[in-house]
Amino acid sequence: MYVPKSMTSELVVEHYKEVNALLTEVGYSTRRRAFLVNKTAQTLKQYSTSPNSSQYRRIASADLDKLRSTALDETWRKQWDLLAQWKAQEGLDGASALPVRYRVEGQSTRAGGVTFLFRPAAQEVADETGARVVCLAPKTEDEIPAGVGEETQRAAQRSRWRKAVFALRKKVNPEDVKPILTEVTGYCEYSVMRIGLEYPAWRIPPQEQWIADLEARAS
Repeated sequence: MYVPKSMTSELVVEHYKEVNALLTEVGYSTRRRAFLVNKTAQTLKQYSTSPNSSQYRRIASADLDKLRSTALDETWRKQWDLLAQWKAQEGLDGASALPVRYRVEGQSTRAGGVTFLFRPAAQEVADETGARVVCLAPKTEDEIPAGVGEETQRAAQRSRWRKAVFALRKKVNPEDVKPILTEVTGYCEYSVMRIGLEYPAWRIPPQEQWIADLEARAS
């Protein structure tokens, strides 16, 4: 999906509505969304109005990032919840009835001990929090079906990018992270944090040169 490097107010509103739609799907009401970014429900409503309206207010990029990351975290979490509910209703036996799954362990508090069915989702959280992915196979790791959990070349690039962003966060002040990312990639503050996402609809693939430049800046 093409994403312009400089997002207009109209495009910011469009993406904000996409994020809200996904948050609604995973159970986040307007009140919960407002609490998440410490704003009123009325303010959130103004974010979604036409930029030509006198009521329009442009959402801060940091708030859009927060809403987006929450929507994606909850989307991957729901995969596990739905399958676990199905398993229980079918009367199937715990772990042996479930596919290969992954847990993020280490420094991550964002995952909250959540088990993932989709390895790239677990890897994304691990990369962004300095944690590691642990495979929880149904029986033994040797019995994982061929191809399950294997990392593609493009996924490996996204992982390198996220790890470089994490390394940069440890090196510079928080307010300097996004300006450096925009300098390296040319993307504006409203879209730069979409680089390296695993969610296909919102993903901006990192280029090899960006990765190399960022790794150099973060080393």
